[in-house]
This record gives sequence, C-alpha cells and structure tokens, in this order.
Amino acid sequence: AWGAVFEDLNLDGELDLLVAQNYIKWPVHQYLKLSGRTALQSTEHGKPVFHHTPSLGLENPYFGQAPVIVDLDGDGKQDLLWLNINGPARAFLNTTRANYLTITVPDRVTAIGTRVTLETDKGKSDTRAVIGTVGMLTDQTPELSFGLGDREQVVRAVIRYPNGQTEVIATPQINTKIRLH
Repeated sequence: AWGAVFEDLNLDGELDLLVAQNYIKWPVHQYLKLSGRTALQSTEHGKPVFHHTPSLGLENPYFGQAPVIVDLDGDGKQDLLWLNINGPARAFLNTTRANYLTITVPDRVTAIGTRVTLETDKGKSDTRAVIGTVGMLTDQTPELSFGLGDREQVVRAVIRYPNGQTEVIATPQINTKIRLH
C-alpha cells in the first residue's frame, strides 16, 4: 500500500481506514486492472468482517497514490482527495449530517505529535494525533476531526503538546471548528 489514513468520514465516532493499494508496475496489471474498492468493516459474531460497498460512492478506478484528508469546502467536515498516478485527482465532499467537532492545530513541525482527547456527554473519549506524512509524497491536514454521531455535547477537549504543555477547553460547541494558536 502506498498510502493509508484513518478518518471518521461518516462521523459516527468510529475511525474508517482508507488505503491506496494499486501498484502500476505489478505484472498482472498488463492483463487486468484492479480497480480501487471500498470496503466497510463491521462485526459479525464477534469477528471483524469487511464488505465491498460501492454504494458509499468512494470508488477509485485509478492507481491510487494516497488518500488525503482535507476540509475542501470549509464546512468543518473532512473531505477525501484521492491522488492518482495514472489519472486525475478525485475529490469527494463530505455531506454527512452527523455531529462533529474539528480542532485545528497550528500547521508547523513542532505540532507533530500533538494529541487531542475529547470526552463526551455519553462517557466516551476519543483521541486523535497530529502526524506527518502518511503516504507517498503526501502530508495530512493539521485539522483533527471527531465524529460525534448522535452525541450532543462534548464535556471537554484536552490538548497535549509534544513539549509537555497541556491545554483544556471546557464544553466546546459541537459542529464547529476550533483553531488553536
């Protein structure tokens, strides 16, 4: 795989895995192209199962270089940009209506490793981290997006910086972007 990224694109509170997995020089591609496929993981009888789900509309028929997560339309929900080797980049705008909270960390090298943990009104906590590159010639956005599903309140957001500093935001408003400085 040339690039992989976890992101909660449907904002249900569970991370989704996107993988660019096509190798253009693989000998079998001379005879048969393996189109990108979208798979959804679920649990059946206590075991993880993957289902091919073209209905999600994220299919990528080209040789994927990397999935890039970025809020292309500025609505606070992360969108998907597929970078391709043998075709155009493909953008998919997120139109999900579930609740979310996005925290934007300063876009600088010293922010790599910053961890943000949200604690919600239903006792669940989620953590995201700022990471560097995740695929061939790509870098991810410093926006950490949290899908909240039907949860309607965040009790607090705890930001832990790599230098040991901690910041707490009490009861941040949902369905917004918070920019840290």
